[in-house]
Amino acid sequence: MWRVIKSGIIGFTRNLAEDLRGTGVSAVAVCPGVMVGPHALERMRGGSTSQSRPALEYAIDQVAVGRFSLPEEVANMAVVAASPVGACLSGTAIGVGGGGMTD
Repeated sequence: MWRVIKSGIIGFTRNLAEDLRGTGVSAVAVCPGVMVGPHALERMRGGSTSQSRPALEYAIDQVAVGRFSLPEEVANMAVVAASPVGACLSGTAIGVGGGGMTD
């Protein structure tokens, strides 16, 4: 189901960029992968149950960089896309999931 939603968002972004052509406004989709915050990091460091640890390790193995994304990494990409550095980005989706299962 997530792939269908993601495909819809990417298609919408491309169509929006076409509609905004010539206006100076860009349309960029920032696609986060699996993210972790402080509480999840604490559980991954040893607080997780013996049943959840194999599932967690499997999920991490599916990500090319070998770890989950941090919320600030996704936020940083959004800042880049909205800045003058990202002026030529439009009608595209930027994956911030570390590659693998989320991209």
